[in-house]
Amino acid sequence: MITSIIEYGHKSIYRDAELVYVLNCLGVRDVFCDNGLLESYMELTLQHFSSPVPHMGYDERITGFQAMGCLKASESPVAVIVSTMHGLANLAPMLMEIQGQRTPLIVISSDEGHDVPESLTGSVSRTDPYLANFCEYVQINYSNERLTPTARTHRIINAYRLAEARHKPLHVRISPELGMFSRITLDEFTDDVSSFFSEEFISRLMTLREEVYSCFAEQFFKLPDDGKSDETLLTESNRNLKDNLNSMSRNMTDTDPKLNLLRQITDSRTLVFAGALTATEAEPVEKYLAGTGFPVYADVQSNLRGRKNLNLITDFDEWYRNHPPVAYLNGQRYAETRPEDVRTTIGYNNLPFDYILILGGRFISKTILEFLSAKKENIVQVFMNDDVISLNASGCRGVALKDSYEVLPYLLPVSDGISRKLPVYGSDAGASERETRELNALKRTDIADEESFYRLLNLILKPKQRVFLGNSLSVRMAEKRLHAANMILTNRVISGIDGLIATAAGIAMNGETVAVIGDTSALYDLSSLGLLRNVSLKLIILNNNGGRIFTRFPLPTEKLMKESFINPHGLNFSHFCRAFGISYACVTKFSELKDALTGNGSGSCVIEVDLTAKKTARKAAGKRKTGNTEKTEADDYFSRFHKADRSH
Repeated sequence: MITSIIEYGHKSIYRDAELVYVLNCLGVRDVFCDNGLLESYMELTLQHFSSPVPHMGYDERITGFQAMGCLKASESPVAVIVSTMHGLANLAPMLMEIQGQRTPLIVISSDEGHDVPESLTGSVSRTDPYLANFCEYVQINYSNERLTPTARTHRIINAYRLAEARHKPLHVRISPELGMFSRITLDEFTDDVSSFFSEEFISRLMTLREEVYSCFAEQFFKLPDDGKSDETLLTESNRNLKDNLNSMSRNMTDTDPKLNLLRQITDSRTLVFAGALTATEAEPVEKYLAGTGFPVYADVQSNLRGRKNLNLITDFDEWYRNHPPVAYLNGQRYAETRPEDVRTTIGYNNLPFDYILILGGRFISKTILEFLSAKKENIVQVFMNDDVISLNASGCRGVALKDSYEVLPYLLPVSDGISRKLPVYGSDAGASERETRELNALKRTDIADEESFYRLLNLILKPKQRVFLGNSLSVRMAEKRLHAANMILTNRVISGIDGLIATAAGIAMNGETVAVIGDTSALYDLSSLGLLRNVSLKLIILNNNGGRIFTRFPLPTEKLMKESFINPHGLNFSHFCRAFGISYACVTKFSELKDALTGNGSGSCVIEVDLTAKKTARKAAGKRKTGNTEKTEADDYFSRFHKADRSH
């Protein structure tokens, strides 16, 4: 039992410090906390240590998406600490989105202490592992005195390795007798809070530190440098894997059917589709494709676009639009009409390829999925692990080879006798000249739509800027027209348009970032605008006054489209930016877009690209005159519902 408030504080800090040491060894440099941890023992502990750096948030949903963005950009572990059951539930969309990420995100939650007065504890959670479907789960019990810090640390290490292997986030649930994240009530103390860190107590913490760090001596994790060289310690198995890959030969592949299949694909005529890849995964894939010379269509999420050493197909949709999959299913062959009126028969039966190889996960282009689903043979998709969550083309075979992307550069073709740069997706010789003329014309006119915007954005982006693409119509046009060699990041799973600004802000914590989202997405996450004040983020909002992606649907009437799908709002974002103290610019021309993106130094700003038919976003509130009164399109929209209410 606790006999004094000082004893309670020491025990809380001691256990918080143990967790901080573990996070340090796992390589966590940023930890995102909800506001329930303000003035808590955990905050005091984090402030006392130099790493990890705490970031206090005012909303768990926003905090979670910001942490996810930070992890995606850095590809280093990030932790999120929540103190309430509701806060844990608010992380669910983010946790579903982050599945498939190679580096696990760590979520930490805690139960309350049962022998502590309620006045000494903050908001607490007493939850069952209901996030187990989305996370790897480990429970750490501090009330069990037989469990030493070494035993608890090894449990977290093993759970982290399992999460890493399964590409899932890790949920660490703390079940202490003493509240891990309890608030400090300053009026209960006669001395300053810093008096907790006495010389004797610091000595105890250093002993604990050595005990925790000793658990990582033989682990594949980074120890805090403490002024020493920061070296990654490899296990013997990791070193053996690297040695085996360096000495790999054709004879060795015969002993492994999966490696043998990959070798067979490499030595054949192969067409490659590269889906979503992280920057780390893209490096060995790029080496492999540069060595093979295979024609490759690179999804905008693949981080392979703009690479000069690759045989890239620029626009798959343009070729496929005139070749519906029913032609392949019926065994027919279609003739492609090229600009020079040369007819070439193209079909699955005479495509000059032996295999179609899929590298990476998700694809944005639905026509690629159509293309793949129409063919049932000789399509192979390489996975990073045994989970097939990234499989998105029916009829594909998956090669579940551990660390397969690392293996690829060592499987270069043995014979150069095969022609690998085949002009399957032919284009006329004057395409580049025509593209240049069209871009020059676009520079002199208003930016008319999302497609023309991305064509111009290629000319403005700096090489080292990260680019985050929002969902909906914007990312589909980026897939078609964005070909810059920048690092591209997206959210493409369950979250939809949720948390896009917060995710972009998390990415920008790692360097200058350009984010492009739609107006509906921005309105959905307005409360995250405050995060822009502390990062370098150029947030571009493509304002087309509603959800224009639905115009691609074959709806029967235009009235139904406007009333039930597009939902025009008639707003711009100038007043929102003023409320949050963020720089703002509204642009319609290339020169204005270029000035806005290159201006403001390294600070943040919101750039609204007005794509509305009448440029209503340029006006203060999208107003237009109707008789002697001013009325917005949003007023028209909501008035329809009022009329409907009166009719009932």
